[in-house]
Order: sequence, then structure tokens, then C-alpha cells
Amino acid sequence: MIKWEFTLVEPALTTEGDQVRAGFPLFASFDTSQEFLMQKMARFVDGFLGTGDANNKKGKPRRPQFNAHVVSQMIGTEAMAKIAVIKSKNPIMSATTSPP
Repeated sequence: MIKWEFTLVEPALTTEGDQVRAGFPLFASFDTSQEFLMQKMARFVDGFLGTGDANNKKGKPRRPQFNAHVVSQMIGTEAMAKIAVIKSKNPIMSATTSPP
């Protein structure tokens, strides 16, 4: 299991029109035993590093292997994200990222 913590850097509106303040924490967990969740995590990495699949049509650099060095490159970076936060006992965040 890989757990990530994000912080909202700009205020944002919810779909209901409420405002979420900058600094609001967001969390995402990826169960590395499930392939589709690994693909979602790869999209997160691509959003933060500006990378893509090998031989992608946009000519982006190939996504690096996910390791401690890659994580250190991602700390402090910003990316645009579209999120859906679901309230429950165990909050879940679903997101797709795109480069800023």
C-alpha cells in the first residue's frame, strides 16, 4: 500500500458551490497489488513529472521507475488535479492529474 498526502495550494469550489480553503489536506492510497490502481498512480507520477508511457504520442519523456529518488523529485511539486472526495468512515480520493 502506498499512501500520498497532498495539500490544496489555492482555494477551490466544490460541485455544490462551497469553498475549500488553501491548505486543505487530501489523501490518496494505492493498493499496489491491483494493476488498475498502479495505472492510476502512474498517471499521478506523470502529472507531477511531465512524463508518460514509453513512446507516447506527445513526445514526453518516459516515466521513470517509481523509487525513493523519484519520490524526492516529486516533493514540493505542483500539479492540476480534478478530484472527487467521498465522505465515509474511510475517506477515499479519486483523482486524475494533468501537468500544470
